[in-house]
Amino acid sequence: MSMILIADNNKCNGCRLCELVCSLYHDKTVSPLKSRIEIIEVKETVNVPIFCFQCDDAVCMQVCTVNAITRDEAGRVKIDKDKCINCKACAIACPFGAIGLDASGRVFKCDLCDPGPPKCVEICPVNALSFEQPDKLTYKKKMKIAEKLLI
Repeated sequence: MSMILIADNNKCNGCRLCELVCSLYHDKTVSPLKSRIEIIEVKETVNVPIFCFQCDDAVCMQVCTVNAITRDEAGRVKIDKDKCINCKACAIACPFGAIGLDASGRVFKCDLCDPGPPKCVEICPVNALSFEQPDKLTYKKKMKIAEKLLI
């Protein structure tokens, strides 16, 4: 089973260290504009990390007419920059807005810091990001519900 990146919106404090380390790791520069994760401030105290969910039925992969978007053996959805014709259909199709455009208009997205673990998870000072097995996530949710039902 593939590992997935998970965000806990209740913990995210909007420090944006994840954005900085992402751009540094991938592009050797500190620039939120080059980050594969983006912190969206929904309200003054509510920050939501947005990133590629590596969807099982990835719409971005379906709309790519040149097969530049594929899934590797570890389950990561990746863009082959050599095959990509930069039509931006993947960015338009992504339901989460997780495919970014760099300064030159080229598309990019999270690759989970192949081979991983994601650098954003390693640097998050409040543990708002984690890299886990999906079944572990569902168990944690069940435990939270069970604890609430005890009251």
